[in-house]
Amino acid sequence: MKTACLKNVAWQRQGLPRVTMAVNLSHRQLMDDRLIEDIKEALTESGIDPELLEKQFHEPVELVRDETAALGELLQNFRKEGGKKIVYLADNAGEALFDLPLAQYLAQAAQVYYAVKGSPVQNDLCLADLEQSGLIDSFPGVISTGSDSPGLDLAGAAPPFKKLLAGADLILAKGMGHYETLPEL
Repeated sequence: MKTACLKNVAWQRQGLPRVTMAVNLSHRQLMDDRLIEDIKEALTESGIDPELLEKQFHEPVELVRDETAALGELLQNFRKEGGKKIVYLADNAGEALFDLPLAQYLAQAAQVYYAVKGSPVQNDLCLADLEQSGLIDSFPGVISTGSDSPGLDLAGAAPPFKKLLAGADLILAKGMGHYETLPEL
């Protein structure tokens, strides 16, 4: 919060107009005993007009179906057994940076293959995007689906990808396109 306030004041000093900022507060932050002191500190140190600070409160996320314990157990078994394969079907181009920590975490339990589109389609991540971003070598393993259709088009997928998918011990998929096409596997 302090950083955002300081940035807002810096913009004003550069001659930019006064801008109202929304600061999202999580349930954890709302329950923190130091919340009021942290807000006062951010306001005082930045010198921002408190009227420019808009508060937004968020409820904690409650999963309708929470399978995190089962996933943890599965990954623990993968570590013990070794030789397991996870295919992680990527979604939007802008999410690769957020996918990276999860892919690296999963790689502690199994061989992970981050599957991207063969060529651009809508806003889905493709191989060229991953290369251009410089992130390609950061992922444990990258494979192209060979397809440029939304979701998972097995008929148009490359043979190496089809073989990998058929031998996967776990498939993780993001995005509506995958949600709509994966039940057909």
